[in-house]
Amino acid sequence: DMATDFALAARTNPALIIHSADATATTEYIEFQHNGTESVVNSGNGTLLLQIAGTTEITITTTGSTVADTLTVTGATTHSSTSAHTGASPFAGAVTLGDAAADAITVTGTLASDLIFTDNLYDIGKSAATRPRDLFLSRNAVITGTLNVAGAVTLDGTVGLGNASG
Repeated sequence: DMATDFALAARTNPALIIHSADATATTEYIEFQHNGTESVVNSGNGTLLLQIAGTTEITITTTGSTVADTLTVTGATTHSSTSAHTGASPFAGAVTLGDAAADAITVTGTLASDLIFTDNLYDIGKSAATRPRDLFLSRNAVITGTLNVAGAVTLDGTVGLGNASG
């Protein structure tokens, strides 16, 4: 509308600005420009929707973005804040949690699979302050090496010692 003052400042770089049909809503526009370094798509007000065949695939707002379907990233990603995942989140390949021994890893849910180690090189805990406090088992413990106990031993139930002749 040539008669409407949309109150936009003059742009330093060329820009294509498309306003809504409502001439009274001066902030309802989409702008395409290149600022000399980067390409910029700016929504003057509201939500930016990226659609394919009329179906919204990506929604971008001032508080976050939503991808309606699978998001595939072929390169590395860096998260500089908290990342929340809802639903099953499979991670394929080698996965590293934390990058230092001082990093705390918290598991809030319940483990629903076996802990499988690649070989017998790895321990659960270490000596001193990083060892686990208690071990609770609801079934059997199979120990193929030496059992060292420092402290009291309480045995409740039938105790079989096998070949105790030494």
